[in-house]
Amino acid sequence: MTDHDLLTRIDANLEAFVKKVDDHIKEDKSSFEKLEKKVEGNSRFIWVAIGALSLMSVLIKLVA
Repeated sequence: MTDHDLLTRIDANLEAFVKKVDDHIKEDKSSFEKLEKKVEGNSRFIWVAIGALSLMSVLIKLVA
């Protein structure tokens, strides 16, 4: 095997590796966007629940 053949194989392998990494990065971005939306929705629900419980606590103290 000559040096040229070896360099050609290395170049081809690196190109394939870079393509796989780029594809993985794209998949990660879309997955993270979906997860961020879910977390944001859950966070909003939790804050609304805390507010409702706080309001109920105040109302119970006023009535009792």
